[in-house]
Amino acid sequence: MRKLIQYLSIFLFLLSCGRESKDPNQMAYVDDNILLYEEGDTIRKDNLPHSIANWMLYYQDIDTLFTLGNFIATGVHLHISDLPTAISKGNERDFSSVFEFAPSRKRYIDLFSYNHFKENGKIVAGEVDQQVVLGNYTDSSQKQLMYYGPAQSAEAAGWLNDSSFLLAIIHRSEDDNIQAELMLFNLQDSLYTNFQLDHTISKELLSKKQVKFLDNYLKRN
Repeated sequence: MRKLIQYLSIFLFLLSCGRESKDPNQMAYVDDNILLYEEGDTIRKDNLPHSIANWMLYYQDIDTLFTLGNFIATGVHLHISDLPTAISKGNERDFSSVFEFAPSRKRYIDLFSYNHFKENGKIVAGEVDQQVVLGNYTDSSQKQLMYYGPAQSAEAAGWLNDSSFLLAIIHRSEDDNIQAELMLFNLQDSLYTNFQLDHTISKELLSKKQVKFLDNYLKRN
């Protein structure tokens, strides 16, 4: 009986080690209960949506401290009020290949149609302002989730389930350093909160990247 218990203990230990060794920037479960997060918390997770993981890896290439554990909760929980109708340019269908879809594909996030255009079959950057659109195929609605000027941009979005998603934001200062932020939305509870990277990324580090994240994303898609 003792041997059986010893073997069982060893098995559980090896299993836990295997779990701990998983790459923290791959897809799986993130706790989307907004009210759980207090100031100073980090995102409760096993892993991340693929698009957010790629965003993390892009910046980790120049900043090894760009890890999920260094994104700190502000502790602010905000209500998602009635969102305004998105500004439509009538070209949204042209960008459906780069929409971020919920698992059911009924909802999507559109980061590109407002400030990009199609030229010879390629997506090309246009305006400096950006509109983040939350779309819903069920009722054909398109809502303006966020609107950013040139100093900010939403670079990635990833769904956790059909009602919750993460939005990856970059804030650029006057001296061209950047502050990164993750926003967690729960549409079912009509709440969102945010997590800020605990340090800035200097323009010297950023200069090591020859291609911006969004440009790199569009080339791969």
